[in-house]
Amino acid sequence: MTILFCPNCHRRADRGEIDRKSLRLYKLNLRFAHDKYSQLEMDVLFELNRLPSDQGMPWVGFNLILLKRHLESGFIEVSEIGSGQWIGDIKTTPDVISITPQGRQFIADLETKES
Repeated sequence: MTILFCPNCHRRADRGEIDRKSLRLYKLNLRFAHDKYSQLEMDVLFELNRLPSDQGMPWVGFNLILLKRHLESGFIEVSEIGSGQWIGDIKTTPDVISITPQGRQFIADLETKES
């Protein structure tokens, strides 16, 4: 498995400041997360984690299937906005998704295992 680092971590790895055992553990943790969750799910979760705890991001309901595993894991929650535009039975205006404390802990655990 190939992994990419930010320039700082790449430089640290090249200098031997990050040992091979840590690199292997980092790869295993990434593999676990990416085997269980899609790249889109991970990207969305990291973006939500960057937001203040009282904020979320718009997400249209008919695309929630793309975040199904994070919803099932309890990492994100949906706050429905009651009104909006509908086409037939499909709501086309977004609701709001936000990260839960459990989702923040998952990200914190990943970041702890990375270092």
